[in-house]
Amino acid sequence: MWRFQRAKELLDNLDEGCVTYEHRVEIHRCVVRCNFVFMLYLTAYTVYPIMNFLISALSGKTSWVSYNPFVDYRESKKSLWIAATYDYIVGSSAVYTELIADVYPVIFGLILRTHIELLTRRVQKLRTDPAQTERQSYEELVNCIKDHKLVLQCCELFRPVISRTLFAQLLVIGLSLGLSLVHLLFFSSLLTGLTIVLYIFVLLIQTFPFCYVCELINDDCYKLNLAIFYSEWIGASRRYKSTVFFFLQTAQKPITFIAGGMFPINMKTNITFAKFAFSVVAVVKQMNLVEKFKLN
Repeated sequence: MWRFQRAKELLDNLDEGCVTYEHRVEIHRCVVRCNFVFMLYLTAYTVYPIMNFLISALSGKTSWVSYNPFVDYRESKKSLWIAATYDYIVGSSAVYTELIADVYPVIFGLILRTHIELLTRRVQKLRTDPAQTERQSYEELVNCIKDHKLVLQCCELFRPVISRTLFAQLLVIGLSLGLSLVHLLFFSSLLTGLTIVLYIFVLLIQTFPFCYVCELINDDCYKLNLAIFYSEWIGASRRYKSTVFFFLQTAQKPITFIAGGMFPINMKTNITFAKFAFSVVAVVKQMNLVEKFKLN
């Protein structure tokens, strides 16, 4: 939580640098995108528990099969719905807790992208206004460097938490997808298959969106480097040129996130781990585990 509070302060400082109408509009668009992403996650993480609750109750069992020492759902329909409702409340609490852990990296990535894009636009406009003096242009360049430093500080704050979260999710996504596919292909009915499809969708949005955003952040960093290099620094003072070279050298290092300090968080890594799901299905089919489970 202290990282979150510190990041809010840094982002407020970044927002203060957005003084033009164009920049303020981009900030508000970023807010709209973040709200849309949150509502998308909230919808997915709400529909799945409700569907699982209703289909399981109609099938004569509880959704999560959690231990309930007070009510036996096999006694009557009333006991079934009481136990299923209790199961839904407990399970939904865990699902919404997972929602918080899954959605904040994506929102942080969207905010980060917006500020990098705005910084790129500001760099492109350096020394293009004839009304500005050399001193004013230099001060604007220094402000761009300060904002870039704030962006890097935000990344350093969230990097340890994102690294641990994505490391755990990437390790289990292949196995979870594989078991879900086995359940969907060999054991589910039409109704239970619908809940499995929703669960697979929830699994995919745990890692895929942020991995994709990380790819876009790398592209934004490359565009920022190009903007610095092609900015109007030729003909500037020596102090201005040396500052531009320092800025360029600092910005050349892309913003990356490493899962567990072992592998980069990007689409290639996500696809590599997700492919393990097909290996799980292949192993189940080759060892005839489906027939053995059905016999048991």
